[in-house]
Amino acid sequence: MKKRSVKKTIPMPDLEKVVGGADPTLVNPQITDAVRQVNVKTVGESPWESLATAYQSLAHSTALAMENAMNTQSNMQTISTAATNALTAKLLKVEPPKKN
Repeated sequence: MKKRSVKKTIPMPDLEKVVGGADPTLVNPQITDAVRQVNVKTVGESPWESLATAYQSLAHSTALAMENAMNTQSNMQTISTAATNALTAKLLKVEPPKKN
């Protein structure tokens, strides 16, 4: 039977000693301003980034559609050439009718 290890809790330090007697719930206004500016920048750029992603996806799908159309056209040309060759070979094998 395995023994379970018991985790020991680490004692928390006295907050007054850590922050020098200041209120630990107060945050420096420069810190909050910096965080706010980063959030505004991120939120402000996100619509443009999503539009750029949408346009890039649209361009990629259009390019794939054009590539598929080109491949289809090439394959149809190959089939047409093969059919023409087969019919030409049959025509060359046919003997002209004999005159009496």
